[in-house]
Amino acid sequence: GNGFRGDLWDLILADCGFDINDFRTDEWKWSPSFDDYFYTREHFKALWKGKEHRCPYYNE
Repeated sequence: GNGFRGDLWDLILADCGFDINDFRTDEWKWSPSFDDYFYTREHFKALWKGKEHRCPYYNE
C-alpha cells in the first residue's frame, strides 16, 4: 500500500541522516495510512521502533 511506501521512504531518509520535517512540510504533509491486512499500525510501530523521535507523524 501507499502508506507503507511513504513510511519506508521516510525511514530510509531518516536513516541517511535527513530530517523528515524538511520534506514533510504543510505542502507535502504525510499521515500514516493503514489497512487491515498488508500494513497495520503494528507494522508501522515495528518499522519505526527505536527511531520514533525521528518520525514527525509517529503519534498521529
